[in-house]
Amino acid sequence: MRSLVACLALFSTLPAVPAAAEIRSMAECMARIGANPTVAREEAAQWFVLGGGAEAKTCEARALEALGARGTAAVILAGIAADRGNGLPKATRAAMMQDAGRLWLGEKQYRLSLEALNRAVALGLRDADLLAMRAEAKGRLGMWPEAVADLSAALERAPGRADLLTLRAAANRKSGDPLAGLADAEAALRKLPHYPEALFEKGASLVVLDRVPEALKVWFKLIELHPDSEMAELARRNMQRLSGN
Repeated sequence: MRSLVACLALFSTLPAVPAAAEIRSMAECMARIGANPTVAREEAAQWFVLGGGAEAKTCEARALEALGARGTAAVILAGIAADRGNGLPKATRAAMMQDAGRLWLGEKQYRLSLEALNRAVALGLRDADLLAMRAEAKGRLGMWPEAVADLSAALERAPGRADLLTLRAAANRKSGDPLAGLADAEAALRKLPHYPEALFEKGASLVVLDRVPEALKVWFKLIELHPDSEMAELARRNMQRLSGN
């Protein structure tokens, strides 16, 4: 009897066999995040323990992003993307590195963002959106001529895109070339005549060129067309500075 009791006591202390993971694929992960990101994060951790590997860590990163922990999510994604031995295709790792750069950009971690985006390019990803994102990171770091170069490369891949032309207009203006900035803003407006960001940039370049009456006319049009927009508010503030108020 004593030996039977001892055996029962031993069995009672053995670790429980882990339950099957509730999440077993990225499709299930994204669905669970949509329903409850906190639960999704917990289940992603369980999935990883049970051998989910890089997919499980990616699931955790997506859940963290949904929970607002974007910096932590970026660290995880960059780590997965940097691991050449995890079995993920190079293109997938490049996209993850781009996502890490995007998240760090949103967190105002511009150097980390630029480093991640440079790595995404090194992994072979060179689409227009990545180059535009890298241009923004460079601009935030004061690297305006380099930002112009990235936006020019982006426009080679996506000719005539109004948003890219407008971004390059700003980068040209910040680089000390308001004439090029004006040309880009006007090119964007030929594509989208009422585009608020392009209207603002056209006015800003005109101010730098000391063509203030023309700038005010453009900004009045912007305010009339988009009175509640962020660009209209920015135009109002700049007009107040020009008037000395």
